[in-house]
Amino acid sequence: MKIIYFKDIQYVISQASDASFERDFYRAYNIRFNEIKEEIMGIKDHDLFFQRFRESLKITLNNLEKVSLFQFFFIEDLAPSDKNEGLQEIFFMIWNIFFPNESWQDESYQGISFETDYEEYF
Repeated sequence: MKIIYFKDIQYVISQASDASFERDFYRAYNIRFNEIKEEIMGIKDHDLFFQRFRESLKITLNNLEKVSLFQFFFIEDLAPSDKNEGLQEIFFMIWNIFFPNESWQDESYQGISFETDYEEYF
């Protein structure tokens, strides 16, 4: 059973939520996610953070049709997307910025049963 640590993804998105209201949101998120990447390096246990963040993004990206993202994030954190499908581009962008030399596509992560840390977070 895989666990999606949404609080790690929530941290990154909430830190970048102000960028979502810019006209060129792709460029704005690009800048903010790169800034956040630098900030995370200052976290006491950033290796664990990146490990859980990477695992969570892989699970999410390989199972986007099964993950209802709106139950985990506030709508203002996800603007300008107003549909679950609209979030795919943001999640692909996050992966490409944080893990640029890796592929998120992984057969071992497709069609898996997964748990979340939703209860733990709230």
